[in-house]
Amino acid sequence: MVISLGSIVYTKLKTGNARMPGMIMIAISAVVLTTIFAAPLLSVGSGWQLGENELTIKAMPVTDTIAFSQMKIMLTDPKGPWKPVLRTNGYGTPGLSTGWFKLANGKKAVVFYHTGASKVLIVSAQERYYLIAHPGVERLYNNLIRKGVEKNVL
Repeated sequence: MVISLGSIVYTKLKTGNARMPGMIMIAISAVVLTTIFAAPLLSVGSGWQLGENELTIKAMPVTDTIAFSQMKIMLTDPKGPWKPVLRTNGYGTPGLSTGWFKLANGKKAVVFYHTGASKVLIVSAQERYYLIAHPGVERLYNNLIRKGVEKNVL
């Protein structure tokens, strides 16, 4: 859509058939409105999925699948040293933040953070940290423990 609008504006300007300020305002408005209405679609499918032997984490723009044998986990308070303090790449809406974050303890992590979570699951794997905060995270933690994932070692 942006490319189409750009080519129309370019053609009109090149042939001299356009009222420049009006065309530019229409093009800018179209781009802004498209971005506003399309942005929430980017977070569709975010979260986690528990497989038979792995956990898939989708925190736009990151999607990683981690084998249970490669991960270590810890359940902690969302206001402690593992709290996200700065998003360096990702997406946020009221109530949900995803992507790469710098944490209060100085570490970097892939984060799926839903406000209202009473606990945070920290996953360490493949030289990365993952933080999942969601109202159902305690159930996920218990399921991972049942599947044999090593706990409380971070």
